[in-house]
This record gives sequence, C-alpha cells and structure tokens, in this order.
Amino acid sequence: MTDIFTNKHGNLVLEIKEDRMSAWLRVKCSGRLIDEREIIELIDSTGIKTGFDEALKYCRTHGLEKDFDTPFPVAVCTAAQSNAKLNYFFDTKIAHEFNGSIRPCDLKFLTCIEADTVLADYSSNIFDRQGSIYNIFGEMIEDANAELDKEQTLAGENVFYDASRRRYVAEKTGYPHIGEEGAICIIDNLVIEGDLEEEDAKLRTPVSVCIRGNVHGADIAVRGGIKIEGDLSQSRVYCEGTLEVSGDVKSCDNPGIEVLGKISCRGIYNSRVRCLSSLNFTTEAQNCMLVAETGINSENEPAGGIVGGQIQTCGSVFINSAGSADGEETEIEITISPFYKALLMQLTKELISLKQDPEDNADLIQSLGEKIKRCEGELDGRLNTFLKRSRSEKLCIKIAGDVFPLLRLRVLKHDYQIRAYQKSLEILERD
Repeated sequence: MTDIFTNKHGNLVLEIKEDRMSAWLRVKCSGRLIDEREIIELIDSTGIKTGFDEALKYCRTHGLEKDFDTPFPVAVCTAAQSNAKLNYFFDTKIAHEFNGSIRPCDLKFLTCIEADTVLADYSSNIFDRQGSIYNIFGEMIEDANAELDKEQTLAGENVFYDASRRRYVAEKTGYPHIGEEGAICIIDNLVIEGDLEEEDAKLRTPVSVCIRGNVHGADIAVRGGIKIEGDLSQSRVYCEGTLEVSGDVKSCDNPGIEVLGKISCRGIYNSRVRCLSSLNFTTEAQNCMLVAETGINSENEPAGGIVGGQIQTCGSVFINSAGSADGEETEIEITISPFYKALLMQLTKELISLKQDPEDNADLIQSLGEKIKRCEGELDGRLNTFLKRSRSEKLCIKIAGDVFPLLRLRVLKHDYQIRAYQKSLEILERD
C-alpha cells in the first residue's frame, strides 16, 4: 500500500511506494507560493534518508519536468542486481564422488561433519553490486535475485535450509555428499563392501556401519551401530549403538566386544562380550564371558544354549539349554549392574598398570581416574534404581530344554548348583 503524506496547507502531496524504494512529490496548483523549506520539512517528517541524487538522475534520464499536479521523484533507490554465490565449507570433489560405500582406507580422505555445522551458505560481495542494498529509509533490502524455493530444494537428506541466514546446516553427524541435482546431503550410515580383514581392518567413525562380508582381526570403534553380514572373529569392537551379526562371534577375547546397545547374532564362541542392553543369540554361547545388562533372550523365543563360561545379567535369562553332556562347568548369575561392575574392574586394572610409571603416564592416569568416577556414579545410580523397582517385578532364569551338570546358578543373593541332568528348569527371584 502506498503511503501518502501532505503538508498543513494541503498543496504538497508526498507518495511513498509500497516497496519503499521511491518517493514521489506532487505540487498542487493552488495559487499559493511554494516555500522550499516546506518541501524539505515534509520529506524529513517521513524519515527518508537516501536516494536524492538517484532521483535527480532519474528525472534527467527520463526527461521529467517538475510541473504542477505532475508527480516527480524526490528519492529513488534501485535494488542491486547480483548473483549470490553458494560457498561450500567442505571438499565438493570428494562429496560428488562419495556415496556412502567405502573401503576403510578411504576414511582418511573424508571429513566427518558434526550435527549443527554450517555446510554451505549464500553470500554476495556488496561491492560488486550494481545498485543499492538499501531502500530510501536506509534499511537493508533482500537480494532481488533470491530464489528461496530453488535454494530449499538443495537441502537433501539430513540437511535443513536456514532461509533467514541463507545457509545449509547438518541435522546429523556424518559425511557430506552432493547428489546429481546438486542437493547437499549428510550420509550417516557407511557401507563396506566385502570382507574386512587384518591388513585393512582398523575402523574409526562416528556413524553407523554396515559390513557386507566377514570381519576378521579388526579393530573397530563407532558411535553408531554396526551390522555385519557374516562372521565376526578375533576382533576388538566398541559400538555405541546396536551390534547385529548375521553369523557367529568367534574368539573375540582380547579385549573383546563392548556395546552400549543390543547385541544379536547366531552363536558366540570363546569370546568376551559386554553389552549395556540385551543379548540375543540363536544357536549357542560356548566358553564365553558374557555380560548383558538387561537380559538374555530372543524376544518371545528362548535364546540358544549356554555351554561353559560365565554369564552375568541384571535381567531375566530365557534360554534353550545350559551346560553340556561333557560336564563343562557353566555359571549363570543375575546381579545388579554387571556391565558397570565389569567396566569398573577393567578400568581399575588399567589404572594400576599405569601407576607403575606415574611420571610418563600422568595425563592418562588423570583421564582414567575421571572415567572411574563416572563409572562409580553410574553404578550407584543403577543400584538405587534397582532397589526402588516394583517388588512385583521378579527376575528369573528359565531353561526350556536340557539342563546339564555342572551348572552353577545365582539369582541375586541365592545360589543354586545343579548336579544331575534334568529337563527344563525355572528359578524365580526370592525376597
């Protein structure tokens, strides 16, 4: 809407266009003398600050005569015409080539970007503009060539477009990828084609990983989840998400496997496994040290059999069989927060070892001491939660099929020793 201002005598009419880019004055033919000061005061009263020289130039260019009852410009600003450049803050060549499928050795060439990081933005050099970046009131105007809809289409998967600042921001942590249409994406799930073996098996990444093959002799640490479409053997694994192994876990015992989510696999053999959630396996766990904080089961079906080794959990155990006809001693225990107990024991051993040479290991000793304090805090918290739980929530050990001696069972403070074969067994938590 055009704003109209008049002087007190009504013979001066000033119109400010809706886009606030020009102001036009009309002098009425009233027979009254016009004082130049009246014109200046009217213009000043509206708050117009700039565009006066441009208005004179406009009049000369268009041959406008200042005459009664004919509007002429007193202030004009022409919007600057510029092609804003899209500035990328990552290597675009690599991003065009990268599609999420890699070899571990390729990781060193990739730049991982944290969530909330600016990936790219539009900017234009104001000194290259032809025209003004302000309106007649001295207010900065939007780029006349801004194409918001087009810009928004470049925000791909896991990226959002901040229109107010004309920039693209990562919604998740991951690796940048530029699609065929130029869309900027963040890939948060890497795919490794084929086997992951010793000579090329050190993997560090903050995102999830799918390995389409066997893993052997690997050293893996990820912040996301891990899916292995084969066997996992003789490897060291740290995973903050879920670990899924289509095949077996074999001989992973130095230091073993630590997972903060769930673990599911076919079988587990001669391995040391610690998880902060539940452990599910379908065949058997043989001669293993297993810690599963919230239980051992396969959803509505019992997990496989447990043969030899030691198993600890703070949840219920629902399995097909326990022990073996060969008489291998098997221990299954329900206890409070076995995950943090085992972690605290491991960290304490490491601290004792470091203190053998305190001067050279001062920083590591301090860091490890802080980890131990956090671990102790978690252990205390879980103990309090357990003690406050509903008394109707009874933990149990259920064995659906064969129960072989020697089998030692412990449910909190109560011990049970099975010395003779029997078919099925159920032990409930006692007060």
